[in-house]
Amino acid sequence: MVAGAAEHGGGVDALVHCAGNIYRSPIEDLDEAELQGLFQTNVISTMMMTRAALPAIVQSKGAIVFFGSAHV
Repeated sequence: MVAGAAEHGGGVDALVHCAGNIYRSPIEDLDEAELQGLFQTNVISTMMMTRAALPAIVQSKGAIVFFGSAHV
């Protein structure tokens, strides 16, 4: 994905994370698989994408932006 973006645009200047996965249940009702799914989507995937894009971002002196939301 990073290589494709770099080829298409001549480099990678920014990576914006907007991962999201939500269950509309109180935390006490979530089982372990649901909690792991939330963590996988919202944390692990963004860290892996950052790791993949980091060399291109450093080369371009670009930026990485994380944002999220909360359901209360």
